[in-house]
Amino acid sequence: MNKEINCLLDELGSEPTYTDMQRVGNKLLKLPVPEDLPATKQVRIVLASSFTIDPIAPALAVECHKIGLHPIIQIDGFNLYQSHILDLNSSLYKFKPDIVLLSAELSSVMPLEYSIIEDAEIRIKKLVEDFKRHSSALLVMHNFVVPSHFPFTILQNERQSQFVDSINKRLADIYKSDSQVRILDFEALCAYHGKSRITNSKLHYLGAMEISESFLPIVAKQYIAYIKALKGLTHKCIVLDGDNTLWGGILGEDGIDGINLSNHGVGSEYYDFQKAILALHKRGVILAINSKNNQSDVMEVLHEHPDMMLREKHFASLQINWNDKAANLQAIAKELNIGLDSLVFMDDSPIERAWIRQSLPEVLVVDLPSDPMLYAQTLEGLTDFEILSLTEEDTQRGALYATERVRHEFKKTSDNFEEFLAGLKTVLTIGVAEIKDIPRVAQLTRRTNQFNMTTHRYTDAETMEMVLSQDILVYTLRVRDVFGDSGLVGLIILKKGEVWKIDTFLMSCRVLGRTIEQAFLNEVLADAINQGAFMTEGRFIPTAKNVLASNFYKEFGFTFVTENEEHILWQLDVSKWTPKRSEWFTIEWSVKDAAS
Repeated sequence: MNKEINCLLDELGSEPTYTDMQRVGNKLLKLPVPEDLPATKQVRIVLASSFTIDPIAPALAVECHKIGLHPIIQIDGFNLYQSHILDLNSSLYKFKPDIVLLSAELSSVMPLEYSIIEDAEIRIKKLVEDFKRHSSALLVMHNFVVPSHFPFTILQNERQSQFVDSINKRLADIYKSDSQVRILDFEALCAYHGKSRITNSKLHYLGAMEISESFLPIVAKQYIAYIKALKGLTHKCIVLDGDNTLWGGILGEDGIDGINLSNHGVGSEYYDFQKAILALHKRGVILAINSKNNQSDVMEVLHEHPDMMLREKHFASLQINWNDKAANLQAIAKELNIGLDSLVFMDDSPIERAWIRQSLPEVLVVDLPSDPMLYAQTLEGLTDFEILSLTEEDTQRGALYATERVRHEFKKTSDNFEEFLAGLKTVLTIGVAEIKDIPRVAQLTRRTNQFNMTTHRYTDAETMEMVLSQDILVYTLRVRDVFGDSGLVGLIILKKGEVWKIDTFLMSCRVLGRTIEQAFLNEVLADAINQGAFMTEGRFIPTAKNVLASNFYKEFGFTFVTENEEHILWQLDVSKWTPKRSEWFTIEWSVKDAAS
């Protein structure tokens, strides 16, 4: 099946036409879902619209298969979205989607003349609330296009434009903190493409199609950003070259005063590129340098150059040497405890890019254009760093990984592992998840791969259901030590019953290698005993990324029960088990916030 998919994708070439996209996409849509394909590699999508949306399905299928997802797409019928949302027995809910992409024109929500903003807001909020009552799927809803012209007076045009703009601002404000609803800024996307080109008059009148052939792949790419984030297929770390990437020129030859880097004029293109990188860093993207250079020269630039936007504190790993860049990428992944498939490599050299593609195919290699004036635009066009919600940990991630580099250096100065652990003075704070924790808890299930026993992925809405359930306990772990606070980094979801089942057990890669995972499970099981547990069950579902966790249950003391193609089952009779508290950690239990 993979060979057939790859052959179809190869037919598209680098710049496929609309006809090619439709032809190949329709073939992909007809492919059956392989029986052994795990749920993590599938995505169920509903396309709901007030106009003909069918042509976007092939383009979306192409984009999904490019990232290794098998899409199952249901088109919800011409302008049927309102009745389907209101009807609990509609095909929308029977399909059980992971994500619903809703593109509705304002005229379908308010069929009468533009009138009162509050009326539009009430209609939209009611639809959304009805949807949320019946489904836990992610709802991605277009905002509305501000009209660019009307065949009326200038005053009328201003009034209608202001009306639509006001509704869009209301929607953005209402749903900015909603864990299940995202507003796609369709107005901005239309402006980016050019409003005169977003529709094709012939297709509009013949088939009620509102998205033109040229605009369709842009909309599909925007959709795929939400799908990547939902399925945990985003990347974590940008690895950057130095010469002619972060600055213009060859540092070893031109010196710090001779490189091109300025906030205006010559070198401003590199300044703007760094500014775009810094914006991603502030959203939680990790940064690293992989440069063939003298380390002292690069450090001088990082510390002393007046127009350097990125400083040493922004980088979690610095591989500045004359080694092979593939080896350096492997060193970065090892140092940061992340997979190679979490890395995005950006280098101006086509030779280096080709080498990394050949030697480390897991790494995403970005083709930087030959003109550095297009660097920032290229970075901003990537959909590989999107997240569904911005948590406190995201805003601090860069600093957290930089601190981890300090811990790594401290480890080198310790005589042995025990001395290292003792010197950290680590405090583990364990608690039961609260409402405020939901975005981070759901994010962990979507983004954690290496130490993740089952790789169950959950939406914010599904996480909310578990947090509120009387039959499920969602335990969280926060870690801090002498070097700083690592935030919420661990999760165990226990389902009560005759046998208590560990549905999810995961740890962020930032805190692996310190036996924290053993201490966390030890405390959780001790608490489960106090709540009446006698037997616990843990499953290990192997993936290409979680080999690190494969022997954990055995080493902890669980007994092997059975193994099949899907999982390995382990059990622990906690009625005969004695908790073992580690001497290296101070354990605290958080008190639940009454406001939650």
